[in-house]
Amino acid sequence: PPGFPLFEYLARFLTPGAGWPGLLVANLVAGIAGTLVWFLLPLRQDSNRIALLSAATLVHPLYLLGMVTGLDYIWQTLFVSLSLVLLIKGLKEGEDPSVGLILLSGICLGVASGFRITSIAVLPVWVGVLFFAIPRMGLAFKTMAFLAIATVLSTLICELPVLLNFGSRALSVHPDPVQPVIIAYRLLRYVFPIPLLILLVVGIALIIPRWKDFESSVRIMTGSAAGVLLIVLPGFFLLPREPGYLTLCVPFVAMLFVFSAPRMMVSVFVPLIAIWGFVSVPIMAPEPSQSIEIRIRPEAGPMVEEAKDRFQNLRRSQQLLLITPKEKTAVVVGFDWATLATLRPEWEIENGVLENPDFPVRYYDWIDPQTLSDLKSEDFDLIVVEGTERFTEKKYGIDLLEEGAVYWDRKKRYYR
Repeated sequence: PPGFPLFEYLARFLTPGAGWPGLLVANLVAGIAGTLVWFLLPLRQDSNRIALLSAATLVHPLYLLGMVTGLDYIWQTLFVSLSLVLLIKGLKEGEDPSVGLILLSGICLGVASGFRITSIAVLPVWVGVLFFAIPRMGLAFKTMAFLAIATVLSTLICELPVLLNFGSRALSVHPDPVQPVIIAYRLLRYVFPIPLLILLVVGIALIIPRWKDFESSVRIMTGSAAGVLLIVLPGFFLLPREPGYLTLCVPFVAMLFVFSAPRMMVSVFVPLIAIWGFVSVPIMAPEPSQSIEIRIRPEAGPMVEEAKDRFQNLRRSQQLLLITPKEKTAVVVGFDWATLATLRPEWEIENGVLENPDFPVRYYDWIDPQTLSDLKSEDFDLIVVEGTERFTEKKYGIDLLEEGAVYWDRKKRYYR
């Protein structure tokens, strides 16, 4: 089930009138806003570094992908970033924290959770910031409570449609085992390109020597960045299906070097990060059986490669929506369910099932033994999209192909 109801509402609002171009423009605006929001920070001596933070975020290949094809990732990043900015502005040095700004910070984090439910995992980091930044213990706990309540309540309000529609299934996690070498490849190719890794090593090495020279806002940003990465990165190892999940990490990775590394070095290496998206020099192959290959051509860049892959996934989803059988048919689409629901906002969704109003077709993300039994009793034909049969067997112990399901080949787009 999708954990991003706010993006579905956004798509439902924009696509009938403006179509997908309207949604693309909205994503571009959100992406640019996500880089400009840092200029709202109350910095003094480090204010000239904000432009570097904004640029380092904007040109990162993964962030650019999020603006073009990332759907909900870019909105999540925007509102988590805005939440941190409001949190910092609410912690006025030498004064009591601003309750209003702290509440707004929590609401923004809840809105981010409405775009991606995983955003709420950042809440402990924000709570930790308040604990260390507010010297009076009683006031600190009071402020932490305000933040937590605002975040949880706004998250529940945003996620209520999902919880009502899917029930407890909305919180279920489907394991996605991937070979470690492939995870490392995705991290190095999409998230930590070589120019960024060099900046990161230099920046982290200089953080401790420069720590006392940082103003309080920069210390909060740097500590928050480390906390966010410590939470988000392990989550990616648990569910490493696509690098887009790590879009949220982009501005926080940049925080670990833009304030500590030499300004000239950052100014030189940030454009190299942008170039990496188009001209790639892979240092390892995506599959263990492949040898290391150095490729210097634009189409080999991760941004071009990933954009092609995402548009192919979109076309595949459109093909799935064109299934028009005469007999009752259930299609198990796995992770593609959210895209289908976004492409057809006018179709009815009931109990997590997307139903074609013109043909007897239902689309399921996954099916458990009880659902399979119900479909069989109602004489439904079954189609399973490539890959979903493996997850179904791992999670529920059901071999859908043995149960008579027809196999949908993702690449050739036909049944066999």
